[in-house]
Amino acid sequence: MRITMLMFVVAGMLGFAAGCKSTTEVVDTPKEFGVINAGEEKGMETAGKQFGEEILKAIKDTDYELLTRSIMKEYLKNVNEADFKKSCEEYRKHSGEQRGATYLGSMRNGPLIRVYVWKVEFAKTAKDKEGKESTLVYDKLFSTIVVKSDGKYYVLGFRFL
Repeated sequence: MRITMLMFVVAGMLGFAAGCKSTTEVVDTPKEFGVINAGEEKGMETAGKQFGEEILKAIKDTDYELLTRSIMKEYLKNVNEADFKKSCEEYRKHSGEQRGATYLGSMRNGPLIRVYVWKVEFAKTAKDKEGKESTLVYDKLFSTIVVKSDGKYYVLGFRFL
């Protein structure tokens, strides 16, 4: 539940994912977003994919430190490590375990924003009326939003659809 709330808080502040100069650096909120030129699409997509994969891994492994590498400091103020861990546990309880993710591509949401999308496979054990267990396998879409400011890429948020 809290991971869902985190996703909506982050998404509500403009959407979804990416930050850049170094993925180990937590960056400040950019003041102004820059136009993304055709010549930088490949580099931005590489960064967007990296950040999305890090966020998925952070949720799967309940790794708050990894999450903080990808998300801007401003967006982390509402979620501390204990809340993140609890949210991941609750999300896993409702959604099951992440089995894998397939990168699907990107969308240009105007000149300032790029959205990167994955298909994420989940598996969850469920019991039927007779108590017989079976594994349910299903997919969810996961997306991140990336912007550029001062020549760097920033993660603004992420969400499962």
